[in-house]
Amino acid sequence: MLAAGLGAVPQVLAQETFVIVPDNPGGGSGVGNAVATSNVNVRRGPGTSYAVVDVLRAGQSVRISNCNGGWCWVNHGGPSGWVSQNFLSRTGGGGGDSNVRRRACFYDDIRFRGRSFCVGVGDSNRDLGSWNNRIASISISGSMTVEVCEDRNFRRCEDFNRDVATLPWWLDGNISSFRTFR
Repeated sequence: MLAAGLGAVPQVLAQETFVIVPDNPGGGSGVGNAVATSNVNVRRGPGTSYAVVDVLRAGQSVRISNCNGGWCWVNHGGPSGWVSQNFLSRTGGGGGDSNVRRRACFYDDIRFRGRSFCVGVGDSNRDLGSWNNRIASISISGSMTVEVCEDRNFRRCEDFNRDVATLPWWLDGNISSFRTFR
C-alpha cells in the first residue's frame, strides 16, 4: 500500500535488459568512451530512484566522465546524466563512432520509447504480423538506410537514413513492411 503524498510512480522509459559489464580492470575513475548495449534511461542521479532525463538507444556512443558504485556520468548528444554501468560497453580511447554497429530499432511510441525490436543491414520483413501498424519512431545507428512501407510486400515506401523521433503523419502507426540497406 502506498503512503499518502508519494504521488504517481514514474513511468520507465526504456526496456532495460540486464547485461554485465566488468568495472575498469585498474579500478580507476572509469573515464573513456562507451556504447549503450541496449535502450537505457539516463538519470539525474546514480540510482533508479532518480528522475529520468533522457534515453540512450542501443549502440549510441557516449563519453564517460566518472563511474561510482556501478553508475557512470555520461556525456552524449542529449542531456548528460547517470547510466547504470551494466548497460555500457567500453570502446577504447578513440572517437567511439567507428565501433557502433549498423542497426535500426523500431519503437511503438514516439521519441524512441515503448516496446522495440532491432534489425541489422540487409534485414527485411514483408509482413510485420503483430507489429503491423504499430511503429511510431525509428532509431538508426551507423551508416544505413531503412525503407518503411505503408503496405505489406514493400509497397508505398519511404527511406530514412537518420533517426526519426516522430514519423510523418502518413506513416505514424501505418507501417506494414520494411527493408534495410547499407
